[in-house]
Amino acid sequence: MSDQSPPPLPTRAPPTEPWTKGVDGSGVVIAGNACIDCGYELAGLPATGQCPECGADIERSLKGDLMLHASPEYLATLHRGAMIVLTAILVQVLLTFVGIAVGVWFAAVGTIGGFTNAWQMEVLLTGAEFVASGALLWGWWQLSTPMASLAEKPWVDKARRWVRILLVCSMIVLAGEVAWTIMYTAGIAFSGVVVVGAMLRLGSLVLWLATYVVHGTYLAWLALRIPDAAMHKRAKLTRWLCPVLSTVGIVLIGLGPLIALVIYWILIDKFRKAFKRLRREQDLLVRAGQ
Repeated sequence: MSDQSPPPLPTRAPPTEPWTKGVDGSGVVIAGNACIDCGYELAGLPATGQCPECGADIERSLKGDLMLHASPEYLATLHRGAMIVLTAILVQVLLTFVGIAVGVWFAAVGTIGGFTNAWQMEVLLTGAEFVASGALLWGWWQLSTPMASLAEKPWVDKARRWVRILLVCSMIVLAGEVAWTIMYTAGIAFSGVVVVGAMLRLGSLVLWLATYVVHGTYLAWLALRIPDAAMHKRAKLTRWLCPVLSTVGIVLIGLGPLIALVIYWILIDKFRKAFKRLRREQDLLVRAGQ
């Protein structure tokens, strides 16, 4: 046997700062680089200085609004939000199949454990579905956290703001559905109970379809700050393909909504992996002292 120790494993070099491409050998900004806050042409100024028009750090303008240079807390929040969304979707799908299985079982056997009728189990499953829906909305609230560098530029991250508006609307409808279900289950009748229930279901359906459009637009915008051209293209595809599969797909292939949900889930998972990678790269930059 050889007593030679195995060669050390190669280590990945930390990512280089992309903003260095915008300066010459002496650290002066080259032509074609404008301030990201006010648009002032920065050519001829030192990269370590400030914009003479608005005072913004020139280095930040050269970096751009890339996620790699965002705060670690921001990336951690997006990463956590993506994981909550993915988990909530899986739970919703599981509950759907459990509901189908329970219906079939009751039709054949008539009892499950201590439950003697399907209505009792349906109430339990409906409650679990509401909890999963709430978790999904909470996950998206975190996933749509604003980037600090864009706080004073609302026209830039308007796609994210639309996500928040959609979330508020979804929370209102979800609260209405929960209240309606509780009253209906308890036998509390009121004028227009059927109409209210139908309106809530219709509102939920409209928001469900709008989700693909609004979320796809936001994720396409977010992909540019990773940056990842393939994810940008996939997000833009999702915002029209998923609504089509969820509507026309029901008539044509039956499984259209499920296929749309799978496409949507895979897209969110790609962002989760991207956030995880960016957090690792941030750690490498910190260890390298950059």
